[in-house]
Amino acid sequence: FAATQEARASLQWQQLCSNSSCGQGPPARFGHTSVAYMREDSAQMYAFGGQNVEMGRTFSDLWALTCPRVPVSMHYWDTATRLGECHWAPICNATSCGSPPAPRAGATGVLDDAGRALV
Repeated sequence: FAATQEARASLQWQQLCSNSSCGQGPPARFGHTSVAYMREDSAQMYAFGGQNVEMGRTFSDLWALTCPRVPVSMHYWDTATRLGECHWAPICNATSCGSPPAPRAGATGVLDDAGRALV
């Protein structure tokens, strides 16, 4: 139990591109889109959009989690046995064609072999 709490405390959220300043991390949400991109030495998970009923908001923000190493299976996330340290970091050179998407929840995302997320 202590190892799990320690592992959770080491995770850090940082927002990707936004017109506002980066905060402590993204608000709680559901219905967001997430995709994972695995490399031999690291992995990234991107999360986009979603809703928070208590806040009365639907989001159009994009976040990324980078891990130096990942468990053998990413079908579950066990913070007590994971390898390496994961961190959230901004990717401020992210670009989009045209206007960014409107806030949404329940969307689907895919990631191609070149590591480009399509939401």
